[in-house]
Amino acid sequence: MCHICAKTFPTQGVLKGHLYSHVAKSERKQCKECGKWLKSDLTLRVHMRSHSGRVFRCPHCSKAFKCKQNMRDHMRSHSSARPYKCLVCGKTFKLRSGLRVSKYMPAPKRIEVYIGPSTVFIYLLPLF
Repeated sequence: MCHICAKTFPTQGVLKGHLYSHVAKSERKQCKECGKWLKSDLTLRVHMRSHSGRVFRCPHCSKAFKCKQNMRDHMRSHSSARPYKCLVCGKTFKLRSGLRVSKYMPAPKRIEVYIGPSTVFIYLLPLF
Protein backbone atom coordinates (compact mmCIF):
# COMPACT_ATOMS: atom_id res chain seq x y z
CA MET A 1 0.00 0.00 0.00
CA CYS A 2 1.30 3.44 -0.92
CA HIS A 3 2.13 5.51 2.17
CA ILE A 4 1.57 8.74 0.18
CA CYS A 5 -1.79 8.27 -1.55
CA ALA A 6 -3.12 5.08 0.16
CA LYS A 7 -3.58 3.12 -3.09
CA THR A 8 -3.16 -0.64 -2.77
CA PHE A 9 -1.25 -2.88 -5.17
CA PRO A 10 -1.09 -6.64 -5.72
CA THR A 11 2.70 -6.92 -5.28
CA GLN A 12 5.63 -5.00 -3.84
CA GLY A 13 7.07 -4.64 -7.34
CA VAL A 14 3.97 -2.86 -8.61
CA LEU A 15 3.99 -0.65 -5.52
CA LYS A 16 7.64 0.29 -6.12
CA GLY A 17 6.81 1.25 -9.69
CA HIS A 18 3.91 3.37 -8.46
CA LEU A 19 6.04 5.18 -5.85
CA TYR A 20 8.16 6.48 -8.72
CA SER A 21 5.12 8.52 -9.83
CA HIS A 22 5.44 10.59 -6.64
CA VAL A 23 9.03 11.70 -7.38
CA ALA A 24 9.08 15.32 -8.59
CA LYS A 25 9.95 15.59 -12.29
CA SER A 26 12.60 18.19 -11.48
CA GLU A 27 14.47 15.59 -9.38
CA ARG A 28 14.48 12.85 -12.03
CA LYS A 29 17.55 11.98 -14.11
CA GLN A 30 17.50 10.90 -17.75
CA CYS A 31 19.64 8.16 -19.25
CA LYS A 32 21.58 9.50 -22.24
CA GLU A 33 21.71 6.01 -23.80
CA CYS A 34 18.00 5.14 -23.94
CA GLY A 35 16.13 8.21 -22.67
CA LYS A 36 14.61 6.43 -19.64
CA TRP A 37 13.83 8.72 -16.68
CA LEU A 38 15.09 7.59 -13.26
CA LYS A 39 14.44 8.91 -9.79
CA SER A 40 18.00 9.72 -8.63
CA ASP A 41 21.69 9.76 -9.49
CA LEU A 42 22.07 6.40 -7.75
CA THR A 43 19.33 4.70 -9.76
CA LEU A 44 20.80 6.22 -12.93
CA ARG A 45 24.23 4.72 -12.12
CA VAL A 46 22.68 1.32 -11.46
CA HIS A 47 20.65 1.59 -14.67
CA MET A 48 23.76 2.44 -16.70
CA ARG A 49 25.09 -1.05 -15.92
CA SER A 50 22.32 -2.42 -18.12
CA HIS A 51 24.03 -0.77 -21.10
CA SER A 52 27.50 -2.12 -20.28
CA GLY A 53 26.90 -5.59 -21.70
CA ARG A 54 28.33 -7.16 -18.53
CA VAL A 55 26.39 -10.17 -17.29
CA PHE A 56 26.57 -12.43 -14.25
CA ARG A 57 26.03 -16.13 -14.98
CA CYS A 58 24.67 -18.69 -12.57
CA PRO A 59 27.35 -21.37 -12.13
CA HIS A 60 24.65 -24.06 -11.86
CA CYS A 61 22.52 -23.41 -14.96
CA SER A 62 24.29 -20.59 -16.84
CA LYS A 63 21.24 -18.28 -16.67
CA ALA A 64 22.45 -14.69 -17.20
CA PHE A 65 21.65 -11.62 -15.09
CA LYS A 66 22.57 -7.95 -15.48
CA CYS A 67 22.58 -7.44 -11.71
CA LYS A 68 24.80 -9.50 -9.41
CA GLN A 69 22.23 -9.50 -6.59
CA ASN A 70 19.57 -10.94 -8.92
CA MET A 71 21.97 -13.74 -9.79
CA ARG A 72 22.60 -14.41 -6.08
CA ASP A 73 18.85 -14.52 -5.40
CA HIS A 74 18.41 -16.92 -8.33
CA MET A 75 21.17 -19.21 -7.00
CA ARG A 76 19.00 -19.89 -3.94
CA SER A 77 16.63 -21.76 -6.27
CA HIS A 78 19.38 -24.40 -6.58
CA SER A 79 19.79 -24.67 -2.80
CA SER A 80 17.66 -26.14 -0.05
CA ALA A 81 18.50 -23.23 2.29
CA ARG A 82 15.46 -21.26 3.46
CA PRO A 83 16.92 -18.50 5.64
CA TYR A 84 13.78 -16.33 6.00
CA LYS A 85 11.14 -17.44 8.53
CA CYS A 86 7.66 -16.05 9.19
CA LEU A 87 7.40 -15.24 12.91
CA VAL A 88 3.66 -15.98 12.91
CA CYS A 89 3.31 -19.33 11.15
CA GLY A 90 6.92 -20.57 11.10
CA LYS A 91 6.92 -21.07 7.31
CA THR A 92 10.35 -20.56 5.74
CA PHE A 93 11.29 -18.91 2.44
CA LYS A 94 14.29 -18.78 0.14
CA LEU A 95 13.83 -15.04 -0.48
CA ARG A 96 12.90 -12.21 1.88
CA SER A 97 10.07 -11.27 -0.48
CA GLY A 98 8.38 -14.54 0.51
CA LEU A 99 7.77 -13.11 3.97
CA ARG A 100 5.67 -10.33 2.48
CA VAL A 101 3.35 -12.80 0.78
CA SER A 102 2.90 -15.13 3.76
CA LYS A 103 -0.85 -15.70 4.11
CA TYR A 104 -0.47 -15.11 7.83
CA MET A 105 0.97 -11.62 7.41
CA PRO A 106 -1.62 -9.45 9.17
CA ALA A 107 -3.31 -6.70 7.19
CA PRO A 108 -2.71 -3.13 8.33
CA LYS A 109 -5.50 -1.27 10.09
CA ARG A 110 -6.68 1.91 8.39
CA ILE A 111 -7.52 4.90 10.56
CA GLU A 112 -9.15 7.99 9.10
CA VAL A 113 -8.04 11.32 10.50
CA TYR A 114 -9.90 14.46 9.43
CA ILE A 115 -7.76 17.55 9.08
CA GLY A 116 -9.55 20.61 7.74
CA PRO A 117 -11.21 19.91 4.37
CA SER A 118 -9.18 16.76 3.66
CA THR A 119 -8.96 13.24 5.03
CA VAL A 120 -5.63 11.69 5.93
CA PHE A 121 -5.37 7.92 6.11
CA ILE A 122 -2.89 6.41 8.56
CA TYR A 123 -2.00 2.74 8.34
CA LEU A 124 -0.85 0.84 11.40
CA LEU A 125 0.92 -2.48 11.07
CA PRO A 126 0.46 -4.81 14.04
CA LEU A 127 3.60 -5.72 15.94
CA PHE A 128 4.47 -9.33 16.56
